[in-house]
Amino acid sequence: MYFNDVYYRNNTVGVIRSTNVFSELFVNNFNKYSSLFNNQEYFETYNLALIDKLSIYLKKRNTSFEKLIFNFFDKYIPNTFNIQDFRVALVEDTLPSETKNKLFVIEIESILRQFILLQKENKIDVHNLKYMHQPRYDNIHSFIKNKYLEINQNVLFKYFQNDNKIMKIFNSFNYVEEKFLSKTTLNSILKATPHVTRYSNLFSTSESNYLSYCLDNSLFSDALALRNIYLHGASKHFSDEDHRINYLRILNCMLIIIANINDELIYKVDTLEKIETDN
Repeated sequence: MYFNDVYYRNNTVGVIRSTNVFSELFVNNFNKYSSLFNNQEYFETYNLALIDKLSIYLKKRNTSFEKLIFNFFDKYIPNTFNIQDFRVALVEDTLPSETKNKLFVIEIESILRQFILLQKENKIDVHNLKYMHQPRYDNIHSFIKNKYLEINQNVLFKYFQNDNKIMKIFNSFNYVEEKFLSKTTLNSILKATPHVTRYSNLFSTSESNYLSYCLDNSLFSDALALRNIYLHGASKHFSDEDHRINYLRILNCMLIIIANINDELIYKVDTLEKIETDN
């Protein structure tokens, strides 16, 4: 509830105009910072602050993001979806941020490779992972047909400025998963304009752009490229605080990845159960 909106879109990739999300965690400083929540640059800063605060919350309860992420793949996925093949290493939460960052970017790449194998072959053969190239975040396919519908702002205002329902859906994001649209709403959008994009990737364009910006430099010349920096040992110029902020960013990327993989596996299992029921 803190990291996504009602349509499961991660707050970092859209400018949320509602400040309700922050009122609980920033109640003491809410008036001081509320004017900043509509600015994308500040919004990412505060999303990372959320992760920082929740890290402290989890530590007080003798757990951590590291343990929760490991348990998601090691226990939750096998028990919930009967998929036993995912292999993820536990990143020790007591390690320095610099070390955790290097280990996490390795795990992110491994997780995405494993998902690609699952989507293509319906199984994960870990022996094939070493032969795979670095995944492109905008080219990882989904189990779900027409997963996303995307409308740019010019098209939105040209065709739907008087439709409050549709304007509300796309108020802060230029995309939505089609499963959240009623058939009536979807048909009215498609009937009104051909200038929409429907696609079936693991990540929305906004999410894949953010992941690419944070982790590599394949799309943006000014990218943070944290994956490249930590894997190639180029992080020596970072201060301890830099490593800590990068740790929060990498955690945010991991949360985006986990949310989407969970969504995909729910769809995969539900679809299989429907086929078996129909038969």
